[in-house]
Amino acid sequence: MRTELDSGAWVEHRPLQDLKAKDKDAVSRSVKMAMPLTAEGEVDMSAGVSIGGEMQIAARNAVLARVITAWSFDAPVPVYENWQITNVESIDEIPIDDFNEIEDLFDPYLAKLRKRPDPKAPAAGTTTASNGSSRANVVPGSPAG
Repeated sequence: MRTELDSGAWVEHRPLQDLKAKDKDAVSRSVKMAMPLTAEGEVDMSAGVSIGGEMQIAARNAVLARVITAWSFDAPVPVYENWQITNVESIDEIPIDDFNEIEDLFDPYLAKLRKRPDPKAPAAGTTTASNGSSRANVVPGSPAG
């Protein structure tokens, strides 16, 4: 599928509905947390630690490399193969207005691929009307039994 950008540039990409579990795995594996260590092996906080931004960029780049198949820019398309992105530096050369449009276009992809289960959601097969007690634990003669 091809999307025309306001500048006249274009991006060919896989449709959102074509994403697979392997795409989600690729995005998850692209995000690596690195902590700076001292020579003694302690966490080095002297320069501060800013991993959130790097993780978001890595995930975004993985999505772009997984779903973009061609583009009109004068740089090779990034490709995600064997758990690595080749030509990732091409993303840095996209004009900012086009880049912002591309980010907006692929935000739904990133959201779908980074989706995590809601820990507060009821487990499958349970209802929210349950009071947490089990009929199997009711003592004969008690008010519940």
